[in-house]
Amino acid sequence: MRLSKREKTIVMLGTILVVIFMVLEILIFPFADYKKKLSLSLSKKEKDLIELVELCSEYHKLKSEADTVQKMSAKRDSNFSVFTFLETISRNTNIKENVKYMKPSDVKTSGSIKESMVEMEIDNINLQQLMKFLYEVEFSDVNATVKRISIKKKQNQKGMLDVILQVVTYETVS
Repeated sequence: MRLSKREKTIVMLGTILVVIFMVLEILIFPFADYKKKLSLSLSKKEKDLIELVELCSEYHKLKSEADTVQKMSAKRDSNFSVFTFLETISRNTNIKENVKYMKPSDVKTSGSIKESMVEMEIDNINLQQLMKFLYEVEFSDVNATVKRISIKKKQNQKGMLDVILQVVTYETVS
């Protein structure tokens, strides 16, 4: 059976289309999918690497802080207490009579670090007294810091303040 020129052209075009389709299905489409998956995988790995670098930086920062706490607590007296420390500072800064209350809080332990906190309320002090007290707390060599502070201006006494603050200190647990 002989094919006419028109039929030969149709068969040839059909064959070419089938070959093109097979090349696309066997070579081009899988390669494009692989390239797309590789690109997605690469961007995910980049994000993971950035996160790992951030976590590494945070770890080193926390490790440094823990080392500082350990060095500071080694310098302290073995029977150190935040309560006594704050009483001494309030006496030295002449605000002992203005202290309304001092309330030690539960000690929180996280790993090998122990947090001790005292909440205190100080009434009728001026800004200079407060600044002196805060300076003595923050720049002491016992690693104490003010965690939270609330300052209210007295309405009936000009320049006088009521202060509630929480002072914390950290030490290593043996």
